[in-house]
Amino acid sequence: MKLEKDLNILILSHFFVKTISAGPPQDVRDFLLPRVKSIIYIEHPFPYNAERGEDTRSAVSVYENGVLKKQVYFPAWKGPDVIFYLKDVLVTQWVILKFWRRIDVCIALDNLNTIAVLFWRKLGIIKKLVYYTIDYDPRRFKNKLLNFIYHFIDKICCYYTDCIWILSERMMQGRKKKGVDITRCAASIIVPMGAHLSRINKLSLNDIERHTLVYVGTLSRQYGVQMILEILPDLKIKVPQVKFLVIGKGDYANVLQELAGQKGLSGTVEFKGFIEDNNEVEKILCRCAVGLAPYVPFEDNYIYYADPGKPKLYLGCGLPIIITRFPAIADEIDKRGAGIGVEYNAESLKEAILKLLKDDEYYGRCRENAVRFSQEFDTNYILDKALKQTICLNNNNN
Repeated sequence: MKLEKDLNILILSHFFVKTISAGPPQDVRDFLLPRVKSIIYIEHPFPYNAERGEDTRSAVSVYENGVLKKQVYFPAWKGPDVIFYLKDVLVTQWVILKFWRRIDVCIALDNLNTIAVLFWRKLGIIKKLVYYTIDYDPRRFKNKLLNFIYHFIDKICCYYTDCIWILSERMMQGRKKKGVDITRCAASIIVPMGAHLSRINKLSLNDIERHTLVYVGTLSRQYGVQMILEILPDLKIKVPQVKFLVIGKGDYANVLQELAGQKGLSGTVEFKGFIEDNNEVEKILCRCAVGLAPYVPFEDNYIYYADPGKPKLYLGCGLPIIITRFPAIADEIDKRGAGIGVEYNAESLKEAILKLLKDDEYYGRCRENAVRFSQEFDTNYILDKALKQTICLNNNNN
């Protein structure tokens, strides 16, 4: 099998927020659209979407020769998590039966989507099944029984798929610690997060907002935005022009906005909320000076095992990065001179921000290094390489 125009592809995913073009499943879909015959793209909501006021409808989109031919939305759903996920499995089965065809490659994001189609892989309807792991957390659930079930399903998926796509080697190390027999697992291919370099129009140094910091992503405690707000009053004393843009939404948004108010930062911090179109996000980032990624290094932060997309997006937009030394990419950013790796404390973060905002010569070098480093993370190159490796693999005989 080769990556040829006559292939039929199935993509399965879950979503937090419906987006136009931001995220691994959309990246895979958009990369394949002009390259294959058909794509069936299924996306399911997470159960807690209802609590957050987000869309709770599963949806299927059918593409033929790069053109959207049919789109079906299923009724919104509320109920216990177990029933919610069972509904997803049933919807997936209905879609496969409804649009009956040979599926050359199925790319399933997360273990629940993957186990939902193992039966079709065994029947041969799905020729090659990819288990795409975009996050891994040894303690996914606080409930020990739920956590055991989750990791048991993960183990089955590792053993009985044809290929495992992982963001970093740490994911397989984490699985080994959880008792997964790595020798029984399907072949793993590292598919790091990337940036769409071809559509990003980086600005010249003279055209950026030289003292604007930016954070883009989920607003939750583990992402560390609170510490940036804590040190901003001190930063303003030394760099009065400093601004901070916050792009995203999450369960910590209200806490962060209240903290900004308490610190008297109404004229310094702008909460732009969630921006659906990733192209618009990229345009905003290209105008900024420094990208911030202050991940909190606590035990339950799944970022340790992942390869977060935020730093790659910053690099792609030409932004030097200040990042805590927690995800694996932090050491590489430091090594390449594309930013500064810091400890998770106020003094380290403050010192790094002041260095990049006040030292123009140093900032210029970091910016050049960031652009150079970003060339290794072009999304199209990453996916092209991963798909070719996947298709060339012999089918799993488990």
